[in-house]
Amino acid sequence: MSDIKFEITQRSRTSAAEVIRRSTLHPLCGKLEKDAHFIAASQQLIGRRRLRLVQLREAGLSCLQDQRYQFARNCPPAAVSVEQHWARKCTLRFCCFCYARQLAAVFRVVDSEVRAARAREEPVKVVQYSFATGCDSPYERIYPWGLGTEPDIGSLLRIRHIPTRRRLCRRLMSKAAGGFYRISCQPRLLAEPTSQGQLGHWEIKHSLIALVPVDWQPFRAKYGKFQLCVDPNSKWLVRTLGDAFDYPSTWMQQHVPAPLITEMLDRLTRMQLFTRFGIFRNQS
Repeated sequence: MSDIKFEITQRSRTSAAEVIRRSTLHPLCGKLEKDAHFIAASQQLIGRRRLRLVQLREAGLSCLQDQRYQFARNCPPAAVSVEQHWARKCTLRFCCFCYARQLAAVFRVVDSEVRAARAREEPVKVVQYSFATGCDSPYERIYPWGLGTEPDIGSLLRIRHIPTRRRLCRRLMSKAAGGFYRISCQPRLLAEPTSQGQLGHWEIKHSLIALVPVDWQPFRAKYGKFQLCVDPNSKWLVRTLGDAFDYPSTWMQQHVPAPLITEMLDRLTRMQLFTRFGIFRNQS
């Protein structure tokens, strides 16, 4: 199977496409306002993504060692219309296009529930929560790598961060109608390599959005902050989802060592990093 030469015909203008633009294209391509810039950046991202797939395959990423590699190369771009509408989506968890479509589906589900509640004249409150390690905040926690003593990223998430997600989801499940919770991780590099080689730290980000009763008040979380909105409109949901659930951009950046990303992705293969609960449990 050869590479498909995708022909982008137009940019999608839906709210779900705007979520894709904020969450995925902004981190990877910068802010894009004009249609011509948007289409050109999307076309360029197809080539950048294919080059990154070559690097990850050569580094030994397990899911790219069979026929899925060619399907991944021909995964159609998101938030645009293409002539090759028959192209098959690869559904790989690190694919920026499939991640964008998954987040757009989350937006449609949440927006649909908010609109349904508004039609019933029932007030609804949406809570958004996020925090990231290795950032400038009072909750800063650095997990270094490149020093020979770095923690195993799989063990780090399993021991320290997945229990945090479980506790927060459990405390919300008793009150919330439903929600989505995601943990993402990516390596952050120091600006310049040192005498010890390339150094950096793991950035681990927790993101949550849930529907809760109007009288619900946030509990005190050890890390991060809650953001609340009663009867949110689509613009608020687009901005909130796009910013809080952003794509881990270093996965696709050429200067980040492919073996590092490969080892991380292989260790996370069997780990559930995206959780649906409540009324959203069986929806995607």
